[in-house]
Amino acid sequence: MDWLKLFKQQNQFSIGLAIALSVTGLGLSVYSLSGTKYEVIEFCFKPKQIKPKRVLPKQLNNGVAKYCTQDKQYIIPEGYWKQEDYIPANPRFQPEGTFILSEKATRLRTIPATNPDAEKWALGSLIFLSSGTLLTSKRLQRYKREFVAYFEELKTDLSQEIQLNEQKREITTHKIAVETEYIKDRVIRNDQITRIKDKSEGEREFDREQAEKQNQLAEYQRLLQLARLKMEIAKSEAEEAKHKSEASRHLSAVATPALELTDEIDYEALCPGKVGELEFYDWRDLVDDAVGIIVAGNSGSGKTSVAVWVAGWLTKDEPAQVLALDPHANVNVLWQELGIHAIADFPLIEQQLILLIELLDSRRELNKQQLDLEPTIIVFGDEINACLDSFSNKEIIELALRRLGSEGRKYKIIFIALNQSSNADDLKISAQMRNNYLLIALNATARQLAKQWKKDDPRKKHIDELAYSCVVSGAVPESLAIHPTHHTYKQFKKKGNRPKGLRPINQLPLTIPLASPEDIQTDWHEDLIAWADGLGQVPTPDLIKEKWQEMMGHAPSSKQVELLHEYLLNRN
Repeated sequence: MDWLKLFKQQNQFSIGLAIALSVTGLGLSVYSLSGTKYEVIEFCFKPKQIKPKRVLPKQLNNGVAKYCTQDKQYIIPEGYWKQEDYIPANPRFQPEGTFILSEKATRLRTIPATNPDAEKWALGSLIFLSSGTLLTSKRLQRYKREFVAYFEELKTDLSQEIQLNEQKREITTHKIAVETEYIKDRVIRNDQITRIKDKSEGEREFDREQAEKQNQLAEYQRLLQLARLKMEIAKSEAEEAKHKSEASRHLSAVATPALELTDEIDYEALCPGKVGELEFYDWRDLVDDAVGIIVAGNSGSGKTSVAVWVAGWLTKDEPAQVLALDPHANVNVLWQELGIHAIADFPLIEQQLILLIELLDSRRELNKQQLDLEPTIIVFGDEINACLDSFSNKEIIELALRRLGSEGRKYKIIFIALNQSSNADDLKISAQMRNNYLLIALNATARQLAKQWKKDDPRKKHIDELAYSCVVSGAVPESLAIHPTHHTYKQFKKKGNRPKGLRPINQLPLTIPLASPEDIQTDWHEDLIAWADGLGQVPTPDLIKEKWQEMMGHAPSSKQVELLHEYLLNRN
């Protein structure tokens, strides 16, 4: 990736903010220099009038007005308008120092200041310009360090590439030398054959045998050299592939950061409480509210990352065994990055749900002290609709949703279902049963829930304005919530927006029974079928289990017994 393009991609926001701060600072600076800061007083000088005899009043007024013409009007700052302190410098109005301002100056009007807050604007300009300069300096220092490291890696890769090319050149030179020696040997052998033709029959026969032996020896040596050459070429190609892989890994590490986990929780951002007319769900109540959890949303809304965030929250005080049932686990890298065991095959997922229900039934028989010793289990069930379409027994997923959603939490089994729809009909459960779950609706599903609100509801407007929206309902009153992992993004992307704020899941090693291909076996031993045929009737599941262990040498799983029993029933 070009370093300038990389710099722009990772620094667009910071550069934009720095430019905005600088432009704002320059604007405030220009504005602080415009206009006047203080009020000023406009006045003129009117000396005392001595009323002459026999002069009409009109003439007297005309005589006074001549002193306040346009060219004889003055301005002075209001702070200086103190008649007892101010003496004008114009000698015409203070002959021999006998006149002072209070005797001659007359206020005409007060001219207000056009920019009284100029000093504040100048201070704001200084703050904005300093902030922009500091931000730019910090970002440039950071990326200077990153680009130095980046170019050092490229330098190392280039050096390795040069070494590989040098090795290839040496191998090519060696190959040419071998071929040259081979040609020389051929020329020598041709000369020997020519000489043999001039000798007697016996001598020629002897020489021919010697020449053939030498030819065979030379051929063996050539083949050996070629084999060694091929080995060197293969070794060189392997080293080249290794170096290219490492270089690609370094470049991808610069362009795509690894998944970031943190133990810190920004409670102010995730749990703002009441903001104006809006009130948000407090995620700190999740531990008490989560009997079962359904995370619903369209593709790219962050369902998996929210489910993982929930699991990290639930295990912050107590570790748990974690298992993912995801038909798309081969492309969902999040499970692998977090070290979560995932099952992808539909038959195995179906069998694992049966094992979980059996585990739930076995825990129901434990007392309180025994149950406290059992580990907590968190199960992710992704793509519920796909499982409904692909399971041989569709009632399994419905039973798992009902049992694990209503009873699982009591027996330390937490089921987190992920699906694109939260509709009860799509999940094949009743609306009342769905309300046992804490429903976390994301993006399109959240907007679908918001359609039932009034048009002027501020919650509806809030959801429509967000790139990543979230609504919780079901086991809790319907309310807005902050998207746990993508609330900082301003633009929605199906791919590319990495989750933020993920907590590490406090995992225990898996000790619960796990489904394996043997659990879905359908090609049973012929002796078992023959034994069942000899009974004259279909044996009971207990009898099948007992005979299986006797004949096979190991106990069958409950699923194997169920499948064999069903097979015998259908055949008869």
